Amino acid sequence: MGYGGLGKHSHFCKLRVETKSNMKYEKTIIMAKTNQHQQLSANFNHSLNQALNTQSINYFGTLSGQRLIILKKMLSGINNVITQKTTIAFANVLCQLRIINQNQCTQMIGKIMNASPNSPGFDVNHAGIIAEVKCNIPVYGTQF
Repeated sequence: MGYGGLGKHSHFCKLRVETKSNMKYEKTIIMAKTNQHQQLSANFNHSLNQALNTQSINYFGTLSGQRLIILKKMLSGINNVITQKTTIAFANVLCQLRIINQNQCTQMIGKIMNASPNSPGFDVNHAGIIAEVKCNIPVYGTQF
């Protein structure tokens, strides 16, 4: 049973504030779970369970704010991986279309794999080919 008659449809949040003069303030806030809360929870859990190939784990309810920040930071790494894989696929297509030969393709892929993420310049600048790869992927209702 929850607090104040809110029952199982409520949750608690602790608010902590520390001022520059080291005054500390802490307040427990009782919040009713809203449809938005339930929708965020369901979407978050579904996405993580699908991505990690797990079933019915309540990540939303168990991950701390600090862990969520780690996940948020991880997203830029995922974007870099997608860009690298797409750029390598581009090099392979160039080879399949015989725009570059196998040796040039191998060298190009080597450069791609050794490039630092978010390095300045083009993603491909080899064998007379200059390309910037952008991986803008619509995430709702479409497939990659």
